[in-house]
Amino acid sequence: MVRQRYATGTRPSPSVTSGTSLSADLARRMRHIGQTATMRRTWRAEEFDLLSPTVMKRWSGFLHEEGDRRWFPNLIGIEVEELRRDYARLSLPSRHDLNEPSGLMHAGVIATLIDTTVVPAIGTAYTDDRPFSTIEMSVRYLQPVRQEDLVAEGWVTRRGKRVVFCEVEVCTASGVLVADGHLIYVVGSPPPPPE
Repeated sequence: MVRQRYATGTRPSPSVTSGTSLSADLARRMRHIGQTATMRRTWRAEEFDLLSPTVMKRWSGFLHEEGDRRWFPNLIGIEVEELRRDYARLSLPSRHDLNEPSGLMHAGVIATLIDTTVVPAIGTAYTDDRPFSTIEMSVRYLQPVRQEDLVAEGWVTRRGKRVVFCEVEVCTASGVLVADGHLIYVVGSPPPPPE
């Protein structure tokens, strides 16, 4: 069953949908009140604290090129939409060159979006520059993506001294959940102060 987001920002309780799909249940409800069923995305951002202006400035530009250096996420077109402490929302506009020969978006592109989304979610908690990297990532591909923009939300679920656990959900612009991921990152020590 594909989870979908509702205009009200809430998901129906399991008792409401047992034995039916979520989209069928929504369509039934919308017909009942005489409206057309339309999907709209809602975001988790409000569950997380706002960033200070300094941290926001630092992390909102984390994908920007530096001189002649271009980062891999730039090559596929990932863009920052919203950042909060322990949370990030990034988007990926659809392009023909991100597809497999079958016309579906390449799974590696979706995995890259998932991995990239948690970078600022992790980094916004630190006041200094710390190295960190993926040590484990699992991705579930739930629906194929054909010529649609993607939006990924990533958040920290648990943070230890050196290890951070994260989750990500990837939806189409129309609000259909197409993939999710669980990631574990290792965080290094801050660099020594300059002499």
